[in-house]
Amino acid sequence: MSIFAKTEQKLILMCMGVFAAVLIVFASLVGSVVTNQIKEESRADLRRLVDAVVASIDFDEDEEKKPSSAEPDLIVSEMPESSSQLLNSMKLEWFNFEKKLTAQKGSFKVTVPLDTNEGFVELKDPRGIMYTKPVVADNQLLGYVRVAQPLDKEDRAIEGLKNGLLLGTLAALVVSGIGTAFLVRQSMEPVFKNMQQLRQFTADASHELRNPIAAILTNSAVALKHAEGMRTGDQEKFELIEQSSKQMQRMVEGLLLLSRTEHVERVASQAKLEQVAQKCVSDLKVQSAAKNTSVELNIDPDIELNCDGDDLYRLLSNLIENAISYTGDNGTVRISALRQGATAVVKVEDNGVGIAQEDLEKIYDRFWRADKSRNYKSGNQGLGLAIVKALVEHYQGNISVQSALGKGSTFTVALPLSAQTHRSDVLEKST
Repeated sequence: MSIFAKTEQKLILMCMGVFAAVLIVFASLVGSVVTNQIKEESRADLRRLVDAVVASIDFDEDEEKKPSSAEPDLIVSEMPESSSQLLNSMKLEWFNFEKKLTAQKGSFKVTVPLDTNEGFVELKDPRGIMYTKPVVADNQLLGYVRVAQPLDKEDRAIEGLKNGLLLGTLAALVVSGIGTAFLVRQSMEPVFKNMQQLRQFTADASHELRNPIAAILTNSAVALKHAEGMRTGDQEKFELIEQSSKQMQRMVEGLLLLSRTEHVERVASQAKLEQVAQKCVSDLKVQSAAKNTSVELNIDPDIELNCDGDDLYRLLSNLIENAISYTGDNGTVRISALRQGATAVVKVEDNGVGIAQEDLEKIYDRFWRADKSRNYKSGNQGLGLAIVKALVEHYQGNISVQSALGKGSTFTVALPLSAQTHRSDVLEKST
């Protein structure tokens, strides 16, 4: 997957994440408010029913209106069929002033004892809600009305609300996801075209510069072969021209490699890690010898990677050269590798100057330098680690670094093993 595609995917996921968070918060608030309204309506219905029971209390022609003669007609009398069906699904109870149950109606089962305090109680078995209210008239306690009803309708309403909100949220996420992907792609299209043009320009410019730079380098090298008759100042100028030409040549080759790596498809090939690493160490003997740097290699010869040999060479040589460049005289560079599942983990360690923590995120940027971690005079162009990262991502690997000033650096690269090597590892473990 290209960097552009990863950026596009990241933008889509970020937009979807924000939209999903907004939808979830909105659905939660709506669900909470509507659920509370449904519950409050159920309780309000019970209050109204209890008030109706209280209003129906009759004293059976007892002019003194003694508490013992008080009875609610709504409970003790026969009701019309339409009202009777509704009340039969509930439970209406009348307790006299002595807390004895004297009248009841309805089939809903209530087994809890009477609580004389006014209020609501939720019942668990069977699930329902109950409301109790003391009845007082002329400062006399007449008795207690207790009404209970099942919560199945309320539960169905709340469950339907939750399902509706869930389905609505999922549908909104799907629709918004499609819309977000479309808008992001439309927005990124001009950026993609500009990036393509920039890559093409970089590739074309790098390609066109190779011949002039090669000519300058060749002529300066020829001139330096016949430096006997030159003045000292002229010889120094030609040496500077040769050095600058070499630096320019490396920079152009690096830019050309980066432009190709970002859009060229991977070709199925394998490379022996130890062989490539040995070649890198051998080719960098001059640099390591100049600083008396010891380069130690500890790699299993059977490790084979699923990548092109030339690309692996560029990757390792840049890492090793970087380690040698920023390791002091008489330093040590260690290259090791081990297998982890379907990948090979390669480490390049040095005991050099190290990199400041605040600079670790910048070291893969093109042409980036810090005074203590990169130096133009060393011949580095600031492209080595950018090339390493591009190649690692090209082969779907990953790279990380651990470093501190004065304590050296350790670059860790994970690359996919070849199918044959991975299969051999699996067979060894199974036996």
